[in-house]
Amino acid sequence: MYQLYADGYGCVSIARKINAMGAKPRRSAGFSRNSVKKILDNPVYAGKIVWNQKSHIKKNARGNQKYITIYNPKEKWIIVDGIHPPIIDGELWDKVRAISEKRYIPSKRDGTIKSSLAGLIRCEKCGGHMQRLTFTQGGSYLVCQRPGCCASAKYEFIENAILILLENMIDPPVKSAPERAQAPEERSKMLNAIRAELSAAEKAKTRLYDLVESGAYSAEEFKQRMDMIKEKISRLQEQESESEKALKLESDANPDKRNKQTRQIQTILNLYRERDAAGRNALLKSMIDTIWYKKEKKSKPSDFSLRIVLKGR
Repeated sequence: MYQLYADGYGCVSIARKINAMGAKPRRSAGFSRNSVKKILDNPVYAGKIVWNQKSHIKKNARGNQKYITIYNPKEKWIIVDGIHPPIIDGELWDKVRAISEKRYIPSKRDGTIKSSLAGLIRCEKCGGHMQRLTFTQGGSYLVCQRPGCCASAKYEFIENAILILLENMIDPPVKSAPERAQAPEERSKMLNAIRAELSAAEKAKTRLYDLVESGAYSAEEFKQRMDMIKEKISRLQEQESESEKALKLESDANPDKRNKQTRQIQTILNLYRERDAAGRNALLKSMIDTIWYKKEKKSKPSDFSLRIVLKGR
């Protein structure tokens, strides 16, 4: 891995090459860009021991709702020679470090949210979370962590596209017409009537067994009446299912519900540019469950597709 990186290969290309050789990591099906990068950044392979790489904050220690691990900046690391022999010589280690520092700006994992899209965007092909990666030249990109999967795209392009999609979801204000407001209520009454009739049919079915046991009906009469009741129950169940679907459609199309969604989206758009990354992330997560991303290899920079799934949908 170190030699390939020094020869000009990227982490994704290295992962693909190592996987093709049949090598397997201990805890996953194959090497990824992240796992290769962690190996290349680990001083242990150069015969070193590192302390103070991480800090741990216990749950509720600083108002945090969960246990947090913070990755300290490298200037705070304590690196000393270990007693184990290095498997990467110093010259190769230094060369890899120099190349890496020119390619990437390392993320500062201090327990705070740095990306407004954190935890929201998933790859349409593999289902994994997209990762923001900042290059020293070219800015930030969203990258699929699985080698050879979706192509990456500029972070700002994706962020702007999401805001445009949200804006397009805004409906013009709709006033509730009295006749439309009554539709769900009438549908609900009809559904309740169907359910009451269905309940009565089920009770009649139960009584029929009691009557045949008491000798009130012959076997032939029992069969005829049972077939009639079963047919009635089946018909009522179909009507119940159709009424439930119609009621749901009318509820989704309810003007008040649509106006509420419009107000939520408008609030997000009005406040978005004023907030920092954590604030933007909270605004988006207040309404969005997942954003699915897809981009083919060798396509244009802005030639990607996004599919927004709102919460409760």
